[in-house]
Amino acid sequence: MRHLGGSFEGSAALYVDVNSGDVVVVKTYMSVLRNIILESLESAFEGVGPTWPTEMEASLLLGHRQGFDGPAYVPVRDYFVLQENSDSWRWALVTPFIEAGTLETLAKSTKIHERTPQKLDKIFRSVFEVVLRNVELLHASGYCHDDIKPDNIFITDTTHWLPGDLGNVRHFAHPWHSTGKIKRENQLADYRLNDVSRLVKTYMSFQRQASGDACGFDDAFWRGEQVWSRLYWQWMDEPLDISATLELSRRMNSSEEVEWKWEGGGGSACLSRKTDMELLATQLHWTITDYWPLRRC
Repeated sequence: MRHLGGSFEGSAALYVDVNSGDVVVVKTYMSVLRNIILESLESAFEGVGPTWPTEMEASLLLGHRQGFDGPAYVPVRDYFVLQENSDSWRWALVTPFIEAGTLETLAKSTKIHERTPQKLDKIFRSVFEVVLRNVELLHASGYCHDDIKPDNIFITDTTHWLPGDLGNVRHFAHPWHSTGKIKRENQLADYRLNDVSRLVKTYMSFQRQASGDACGFDDAFWRGEQVWSRLYWQWMDEPLDISATLELSRRMNSSEEVEWKWEGGGGSACLSRKTDMELLATQLHWTITDYWPLRRC
C-alpha cells in the first residue's frame, strides 16, 4: 500500500489486486455523502445509512461507458463498504491506477515539451474534441461535471484523455446551479456551457504549459491570430454548446472561413497575470485576484 493523498472528503492509496496483480487506487470517503443511495442497492447495503458519495454514483453511471476512442471516463473496478468496527464504516471506490498521471503531467513530459502551440494543436486538437464528445455523454445523462480542470483529466496515453474525479457531478436541476455563488465566481451561470468553457480553458492551459514558453504563448494568445487562439476567442465571444463547439473546431481546423468578431491585441510584453486570470478554471472569487502579485517572465 502507498498513500497518494487526501482531503476533507477522504483519502486515496495504491494497492495490489490479489486476483489480477494489477495496481489499483482505492479511494475511501469520510463524510461527504450528498446522494441518496440507489433504490436497487438499498437491500445490499442495509444498515450503512441512506446516502453515499456523489463520486461513487457518478462513477458507476459513467465508468463503464465507451466513448469515441475507448473508455469515456476513468473505469470502476469495484466498490464496497469498509467496515472498521460495529460503529464505524466508510464507502470505498476502486479504480485502475493511471500511471501516466493527468494533463498537468503530460504538459511537463519531455515527449511533447517545448513544441510551439501551433504544433501542439495539430497533435492534440482531435484528442480535445474526443473529450468534448465524452462530456456530451455526461450531459445526455442529465448531469454536468462542474469541476473540469487539468488535474481532473487523466492520461492513459498521449492521445487518450479521460475525465475523472467526479465528486462534483450534479444533476441539471441541482439547487447549486441557481445560487448566486456560481455567478460571483469565474463560472458561467449556464452549467452545461460552463463545462465546455472549463474544458476550452483547460486545453489552452495545457498548450501554454507544454510549450515551455509562456510569454510567447501569451503574446500569440492575446493577438488571436492563430487557429488555436481564434477558437478560444470565438467561443468566449459567443459560448456554444458541445455540438456547435465541435463544428466550430472542425471548420477552423479545415481552414474554412469563420466569422471573426473579437477585437483583441497583444504586445511583446509578457502578459502572464492577464493570461492566468483569463484561463482560470477553478472556483476562485474574482475579487481575491486583485491582490495577486504581478508575475514577471
